[in-house]
Amino acid sequence: MKKLIGILIVILTFTVNIHAQKSELVVYMKKGKYGFVNEKGKVVIKNIYNYAEPFSEGYAVVELDLKYGYIDENGDVKIPLENYDAGKFSEFAMVRMINPDTNVYGDSFTICGIIDKNDELLGGKWFSSIERIEVDSFRVYVKDVEYTLDRTGQLTLIGNKVKYVVEEMPEFIGGEMALLEFIKKNIRYPVSARKNAVQGKTYISFVVSETGTIEEITVAKSASPVLDKEAMRV
Repeated sequence: MKKLIGILIVILTFTVNIHAQKSELVVYMKKGKYGFVNEKGKVVIKNIYNYAEPFSEGYAVVELDLKYGYIDENGDVKIPLENYDAGKFSEFAMVRMINPDTNVYGDSFTICGIIDKNDELLGGKWFSSIERIEVDSFRVYVKDVEYTLDRTGQLTLIGNKVKYVVEEMPEFIGGEMALLEFIKKNIRYPVSARKNAVQGKTYISFVVSETGTIEEITVAKSASPVLDKEAMRV
């Protein structure tokens, strides 16, 4: 299938999630810091984090000093805050780190991995990009080489990835003005970024398929992790 390539600049992640286990703890914020309270409003985990997401399968994503990791419902750090970005858990979660070697992984600013709750990489490898294709499998790339990765960690070579640049580039429904209006209505500047006066431009690259769906969303040029995360969400 031919695909169209597009690039979006947003001024200012991918979640591996099937069925999330519901937690009784909810996120709260006080004085710009995040923590967790129970359903009665009693503080269970103090507000010490710059960012936090709701619990999923007993783990919550938290951020300090622009590094992401996971805590449990007792507030204990289960996966160290060492990642550039992190997604919610189901059986697995997707994490990102800054690309350490463009010769190995290509020009993407970040690379991706899928971890279990023991912080073990599925397949034992980092990848240039990851796509979910089935409930039990992923399409993964190292530069332009494509593989499939199943939930057991089995990696199967598919071949070289092929993209097409076409004469008529994809366009947002309604045109550029409609796109800008969509971004304006949907973007939420992160609280921690406002508090710390973090600003800049995040460059996001992606592929538009023939059906108009957005795939292979990656950070081409970073402003900061919190801004990158919001740009990818939008």
